Amino acid sequence: MRPFRQSRVATLVVGAVFVAFSLGSVGTSWQLAAAAASPSAITALAVADAYIQKSKPSTNAGSASSLQVDNSPVKNFLVGFTLTGIGLGTVDSARLRLYATDPSRVGGTFTLTATAWSESSVTWNNAPAGTTTVGTLGAVATGGWYELDVTSAVRADGTYSFRASSTSADGANYASREDTQGRGPQLVVTFTPPPAPTPSPTPTPTTTASPTLSPTPTPPGSTPAPTPPNRAEPVIMAAGDISCDPADPSYRGGLGTTTTCQQAATANLIAAESPNAVLLLGDNQYETGSLANFNAAFAPTWGRFLGVTKPAPGNHEYGTPGAAGYYDYFGALAGDPTKGYYSYDIGTWHIVAVNSNCSAIGGCGAGSAQEQWLKADLAAHPAECIAAYWHHPRFTSGEHGNATFMQAIWADLYTAGADVVLNGHDHDYERFAPQDALGTADPSGIREFVVGTGGKSHYGFLTSQANSEVRDTGTFGALKLTLGAGRYDWQFLPVSGATFTDSGTASCGSSTDTSPPSVPSGLTATASSPTAVDLSWSASTDNVAVTGYEIDRDGQPIATVVGTALTYTDTTARAATTYSYTVRARDAARNWSAFSAPAPVTTPASAAANAVFSDDFELGSMTNWTSSGTSGKWTVQGARVHAGSFAAQAITTTGAAYAKRNLSVAVATGYFRSYIYLASGSSAEVKLMRLRTAADVSLLTLSVLNGKLRLCRDYPTPCATVADSATAFTSDAWHSLEIRLSVSGAGSSADVWLDGSLVAFNPPLTGDWGTTPIGKLQIGEVATGGSWNVTYDDVVFDTSRIGP
Repeated sequence: MRPFRQSRVATLVVGAVFVAFSLGSVGTSWQLAAAAASPSAITALAVADAYIQKSKPSTNAGSASSLQVDNSPVKNFLVGFTLTGIGLGTVDSARLRLYATDPSRVGGTFTLTATAWSESSVTWNNAPAGTTTVGTLGAVATGGWYELDVTSAVRADGTYSFRASSTSADGANYASREDTQGRGPQLVVTFTPPPAPTPSPTPTPTTTASPTLSPTPTPPGSTPAPTPPNRAEPVIMAAGDISCDPADPSYRGGLGTTTTCQQAATANLIAAESPNAVLLLGDNQYETGSLANFNAAFAPTWGRFLGVTKPAPGNHEYGTPGAAGYYDYFGALAGDPTKGYYSYDIGTWHIVAVNSNCSAIGGCGAGSAQEQWLKADLAAHPAECIAAYWHHPRFTSGEHGNATFMQAIWADLYTAGADVVLNGHDHDYERFAPQDALGTADPSGIREFVVGTGGKSHYGFLTSQANSEVRDTGTFGALKLTLGAGRYDWQFLPVSGATFTDSGTASCGSSTDTSPPSVPSGLTATASSPTAVDLSWSASTDNVAVTGYEIDRDGQPIATVVGTALTYTDTTARAATTYSYTVRARDAARNWSAFSAPAPVTTPASAAANAVFSDDFELGSMTNWTSSGTSGKWTVQGARVHAGSFAAQAITTTGAAYAKRNLSVAVATGYFRSYIYLASGSSAEVKLMRLRTAADVSLLTLSVLNGKLRLCRDYPTPCATVADSATAFTSDAWHSLEIRLSVSGAGSSADVWLDGSLVAFNPPLTGDWGTTPIGKLQIGEVATGGSWNVTYDDVVFDTSRIGP
């Protein structure tokens, strides 16, 4: 194409909107430098485009990164859109937007066509002919966006196709949807939503915010949020795990694929609802939450709701140090950048945004700054109904597993009478029945929703957790909550074309009953074994009815009993340890009694004290181990322990880190148990425990691979047989692992218990381990090249079951 000197450009600045327009010799073209869309706007990305050439009538160019229109040789192009989100609204304007990559005095003539064509197969011979002319573009210059008014053709949701031709031998080129810089064709539609239903005579509750947030400028590329319609009851929409990195091959200029990068589709879904607030459940912008990516991908889609957005950060936001991109983008809306937690009111509800990136803010456990703030905030805002949200779910059947480090936060919310918790992290949808502080079903407890369906991708489920009621993976969408006085309605809304949904209604808040039960009396604690304590107490009374009891050990809740039960056995006790137990009663309105008088108890010494071998590292060293691997990799420290004062920690980025122990007597059947804390950020596979012969030949290896347990039969060769489990082994938490190995030739077998529960492996690990008995223990890994941070405590080996 011949070079074309760009025509004179005039500019107009109006408030915060900057518009540039070009006056060409043929027709008029509008070039937008940074256009602010209407508050009721939808931007649909092309779902198909291709250019076709008359001189090559059977050639398909659907994968080309450009759309070409010319009269010598004759080239046309087609572009198609699927428009959703208008519903019963009225279209005010529709504009076809194209990014010019080569200039021409004639931008092209555009006609409406039939939609029955395929990007991968359309050619000159089979392309649909144009029917109705919808407009023309005049001169276009390289490097600008140009718009064509197609309002006459676009009046409602549906599929639309346009064909472009030119009368000029100096043709124009535009970026296609395959353009790697995300400049593909767009269909921008502004519309007027249908009138909202007339509110009931009950006045609309006033929405307040705590703390008060100062105004935040609209980030580049985003548009103001639509003004929510007047409603008798406010509506919020929530989802997490939203916007792909523009560098992701599946991003495709924001269009995504059917299974990834559907942030535009979920944004259109939310726009159609015009919610009072949009709650972000973390991992809002992948992969590292950089400001550039927020502006490039999040802003044009979910950024449309900035004026009503209430964000919470995910772990990917902290991929940028200090989550700087997240806090820069959202400004005061995200709260104090050193905290990331805040609260506010919507209608009669009190809402709490929690930061579950605990290591970045000083922790989430009991006594942490955030936990103490939460207690004070809940006490200062005695709302009728309470909801909270954060990224990592306390309970989930998804791949990441339960976030046990959020236990103290969950317990505080339960005690305060919270009704709803919203989470993301696992890319699926899951609804739980109401649960108490420890995950026991409780009709007056907290209902949790996991809504990691904002657009990034889908995850599968592992073993279904207790109290999980509804699960779906494979559907993008958002959760809609209607917040009433004393009740709430939920509805999972899928993106266009998907069918899964979930809905229901529930009561919330406290009843008029404010009288607590009487204090339980007569609590006794009796150690029935080294690891079990039997508790009993006398019944409390209440003006209505006592519905259950909470048992605390050393000031922390360990269990709840529902109904009229007056006994409980604590099977998580440790041998030779002194405990103090208390109990309190509750009623249906979740009024709590005071705690009972404490009942102290000391458990007897464990059989492990007489086991074949045991080491709790309380000597402050690893002198019981015959080999400690590469020098400097092990530390016997007291900062991270399961019990007592010390535990052995191995940290390595390249070298081996292991410790071995020769048994005084080799045994054919043995049980090997350790408490293990695996820090996040470790390698994909971490070898945790290994059983060897006295001659140092490996028999069995237990490892964690991508968060799940794996067993290897290492006889006669390393990993001769592999067995994987679907059981999640969560990082950043203590777990008990116990291996049983019976060496008996072809009759050999092995089992593993995680936190006292038998683990299922697929297929079950069987085979011939030979006849040489177990003679040596190993913790850590002798191989090099991995990166891990793992801590061991209370290592025991015996000839009978040890238990947690």
